[in-house]
Amino acid sequence: MGEFTSIKVDSSGKAHISYYDCTNSALKYATNASGSWETRTLDSSGNIGGYAAIAVDTSDKTHISYYDDTHFNLKYATNAD
Repeated sequence: MGEFTSIKVDSSGKAHISYYDCTNSALKYATNASGSWETRTLDSSGNIGGYAAIAVDTSDKTHISYYDDTHFNLKYATNAD
């Protein structure tokens, strides 16, 4: 199900994982930051999410770069303001 998995741990020891869902051709994000595991789709418009890489900044905000194979673009997703 998952390829191009990338994982980082924030300052509270919580995991942040980005990955390519090859079944649905989508970028997915999983975390246990709330205390239980949550998974959500961040982008699914075409064949999206290959080569995903995640970073967590000093404010514990996530930054994900990934490839849009449909439009041949590098894309970026974040929860930072």
